[in-house]
Amino acid sequence: MSHVGCISHLGSSRWAWTHGRGRCLQVPCRRPRGSHRAQRADTARARGQDAAYDRVPCFYTDQYDLGMEYAGYAEPGGYDAVVVRGDPGRREFIAFWMSEGRVIAGMNVNVWDVTDQIQALVRSGKTADPARLADPAVPLEETIVSAP
Repeated sequence: MSHVGCISHLGSSRWAWTHGRGRCLQVPCRRPRGSHRAQRADTARARGQDAAYDRVPCFYTDQYDLGMEYAGYAEPGGYDAVVVRGDPGRREFIAFWMSEGRVIAGMNVNVWDVTDQIQALVRSGKTADPARLADPAVPLEETIVSAP
């Protein structure tokens, strides 16, 4: 792999920390698997702070009458449950990929203004209650049941 535009998790240039090709970087993070891809070098740079890069990877798309946002990363075989909140038949739902009781990724389909809460669940690393995650009446912030 080429070592172009490499930066450390603290934002400094250190070849040993980050490996990328072109504008894609492999950035260390505290979530499972230890790293994820950052599509542009400028998104991976810490803003002059001595703190680890801790942004949750995300993706979104709008396809005619369907909008979808995905946050986190659930590697194939890297999760043990998928919890669905809402109605997939009406194409309005949130899916949560879980590993050992923790939310590692979430996808909202035609449900808006929940991306920040989903990213907070992923970032927290805390155990979440699957029954509460599945219940639309329970605020997402109230689904955490224990510390990491």
